[in-house]
Amino acid sequence: CYFATRPINAGGGNASPRTLLRESLRSTTAKLDQLSIDVLNWQADRRQLVSIVAAPLDRVEQIREIVGNSKHSLQRLEPAANALISAAVENERNERRDRLVTRVFLGDKSLLSVMTKGTRAIHWQSIPLPQGDEGSGIVSIVRSVEAAYSACGLENPPSSVRIYGRQELEALIDRQWLMDNLPDDFRWLDSPSMKPEHIARACADNFFASDEDEFDFVRGHREPLKLSRVVPYKEIVLYLVAACALAFVLFDRLKQTES
Repeated sequence: CYFATRPINAGGGNASPRTLLRESLRSTTAKLDQLSIDVLNWQADRRQLVSIVAAPLDRVEQIREIVGNSKHSLQRLEPAANALISAAVENERNERRDRLVTRVFLGDKSLLSVMTKGTRAIHWQSIPLPQGDEGSGIVSIVRSVEAAYSACGLENPPSSVRIYGRQELEALIDRQWLMDNLPDDFRWLDSPSMKPEHIARACADNFFASDEDEFDFVRGHREPLKLSRVVPYKEIVLYLVAACALAFVLFDRLKQTES
């Protein structure tokens, strides 16, 4: 999906999502009616920023149909990067949550790098993971992502790097070479990574956190929850049956006592 963060002037955040996306794309011919768009307004380094995310509408509807076929309703749909950031920050509870960090999530065949401030994504890129030269791939994407800091409205680039997943690669890459090519403050952690199970867990945790101040491709057209999924009818019936049985036993014992 498309993602960008840009500084805005006072009042600029009141523009429609389509207007903001068109300005970000710098195109008047983009078919915005075929995209699902979401926008978040926030602040960093005392500057007002807007983050814009867009995905093909047919892809969103395809996911909605798959969820519907499983007898569920689609209540939230966010980029995987967004969920992974939240999971990564949650795992690092001892660190400041508002610091600038470049996070690199490794998969079997790809890697995703995200420049973040706390749980907020600023800029991200994804590339194939070079087999046999993974270290160069990591360094290259970190530099590429961090080079966008000024265009995204930040005063300084991140001074920290976190690498997640594929820890078996850490022993195969010259650590001194990594130290020479990455910021001094870098760490390699086990999770969350680009593994499907890590992404699924991160998305589920974000959903149950019920934070509306996050990206959501179905924010404006979320399906209503079915009453049968909100009200536990089966449990209510079981409780009523149990209560009636208990009342019958107590009434029977009361009659025996009186007689």
